[in-house]
Amino acid sequence: AEYGEIRFMKLALIFALSLFIALSLQKHSLKALFEETKSDFSRLQTFFSKANRFQKTSNVGDITLDCALCGIAVNEIEGFLLENKSQEELEQLLEDDLCAWLGPLKTSCDNIVTLIPSIVSMLEKQWTVSVVCTELELCSKPFDNHTDPQAVPTYVINLDLPPQQRFQAVCSNPNFQSGAQFLVDTVQRLLGTSATVIGGIGRALNELYFPSDLALEIRGCAQQLGVDYGWVSLLNIGYEVSDACTSIVAQTLDGKILHGRNLDFWAGMGFTDTLKQLTYQAEFQKGGKTVFYTTGFAGYVGVLSGMKPQAFSMTVNTRMYPQGIGQLFYEIIAAIEEKNASLVTFLTRRVLMNENDFDAAVENLSNDLLISDVYYIVAGSKPGQGVVISRNRINATDVWQLNAPERWFEVETNYDHWKEAPWFDDRRGPANAAMSAMGRENLSLDSLFTVISTKPVLNLQTTYSILACPADGTYKSYVRWCHYPCVQ
Repeated sequence: AEYGEIRFMKLALIFALSLFIALSLQKHSLKALFEETKSDFSRLQTFFSKANRFQKTSNVGDITLDCALCGIAVNEIEGFLLENKSQEELEQLLEDDLCAWLGPLKTSCDNIVTLIPSIVSMLEKQWTVSVVCTELELCSKPFDNHTDPQAVPTYVINLDLPPQQRFQAVCSNPNFQSGAQFLVDTVQRLLGTSATVIGGIGRALNELYFPSDLALEIRGCAQQLGVDYGWVSLLNIGYEVSDACTSIVAQTLDGKILHGRNLDFWAGMGFTDTLKQLTYQAEFQKGGKTVFYTTGFAGYVGVLSGMKPQAFSMTVNTRMYPQGIGQLFYEIIAAIEEKNASLVTFLTRRVLMNENDFDAAVENLSNDLLISDVYYIVAGSKPGQGVVISRNRINATDVWQLNAPERWFEVETNYDHWKEAPWFDDRRGPANAAMSAMGRENLSLDSLFTVISTKPVLNLQTTYSILACPADGTYKSYVRWCHYPCVQ
């Protein structure tokens, strides 16, 4: 599978992965379940591949399900018009070639078929596919009314409270409630009649696999959000199969280690915009004292970005699977069956809670069993304490440490640093160029923010940015809105 296709298969992957987890828990035949769900997985994979092609050539940024369907349908209609098909033929071809295999999305597709006369009229005016779908009010131009960057809301998480009460203030926020409900509604719409089963699988995952404290935190938050805790549990495995990010560690002339990151979410379907709505910064306290800071999404109890003051900061970047989606499935299932493997962001939460220095954090992040491959990027409080850990499920494939002045910064996106980044997703090259042009003598958190705001390091799918300096305890989070069309 191409890397781009992997991005847009996220929802399909969560769907199939959930079924596989159910199998592992119930000790049924993996082959039998795979055969049973193969048609659903194939349907969703085809849909996301087509949506991917539309988004790459559109000017609409993040796309909802209706927008994706419109883009796919109008692309099909445009092709059929070149073959001089009549309106009746267009309707039949679209029903047969698109709507018939969309399962729970068929009704929405049928509605687009009724718009064929309007679509044909717009295409005859030489309107682009994205303009047609925007005119039909099925797609919208992104981020017209947002300033960038925006500060995120902050909350104190009291670890002395019972787990189910810790996130009560976060998850009772009306904006977070509406965002979480939108995410769940979108996935349920994709899955149709399978949605009830999938929610049940999420509950089983919570009850049988997640650490008890985190499982209870999820249940308490889900109750406040107004969604089933099974779906919130599935959100917490989402990043295991998620997407593009950029993290940078760098050492100043006076020896401070700075850390910056953009978290990008490439699945589309309205998720990117909604995750911005769900973003907040947390200060975890115990005994009235700060233990660590994190930036995350309401309902997500693992840690994608965080810092322990005067100790270390860490970010998590997805490590892409060049061997394809099948290999990813089997590695995750093997980890689930081992029972000792951790979700990558549950490990970061545990390390922030329990470890007090850079070396101990790196040791744990390098060697604990994981459910999937990942990159951990860690900054410490002393000179030289900056590292990119390239992880497989068992241990570290590579540990790449700062060595100033020769190597005073390191950039990690979603590809092994010793290999070329793919031409269609090269954020590493522009980031490296921006860091070199800035120069070490000009390095600061402000100048690092300028680098991670360089396009395409900043892009339409960037949800938030963080800046951290463990040595002096600085930690900042911002929601990002790259102004349309988001090109340099």
